[in-house]
Amino acid sequence: MWQVVKVFWKITGPLRDTRNPNGVVVAGIVDTNERLVNFTNKEFRGIKQYLSNLIQFSIRPSLELISNQYTSGDQLTVKSDNSSYIGNYHIMADGTIMDRETHEKSIGITLLPANVVVQKQINTLVNEALGNLGATSNQSLALSTPSDLSYSAT
Repeated sequence: MWQVVKVFWKITGPLRDTRNPNGVVVAGIVDTNERLVNFTNKEFRGIKQYLSNLIQFSIRPSLELISNQYTSGDQLTVKSDNSSYIGNYHIMADGTIMDRETHEKSIGITLLPANVVVQKQINTLVNEALGNLGATSNQSLALSTPSDLSYSAT
């Protein structure tokens, strides 16, 4: 006999539960989907092992994956003018590197790795962060390869 279970799945919003400026909790994708899977697992034992990628189907470009990183100017360049970037930055789940500590604080400046080594380091950070959220390597994002990017001389 087949058993049918309906599972709601959050695909938009912040990555983790956060509080807005008024102190109201804004449900995050990972935390919400984890709660939904745990609840469903009580009725449908074992489904948890099949629904392990908590950001699956999410709209990833809007997800801030890694925040509050810092560069001293030799790792990243500004995409629009190829100048060296010094300061805090964050990385979105689609691999886009942006200015300032968080996406909320960003003024919309897109950054690029200054060389192939930095690109590989960024890819590793993103893949590790996705792995920590339950995305396996074959489910993680296809990030830009060094041949897709232009680099400045360092």
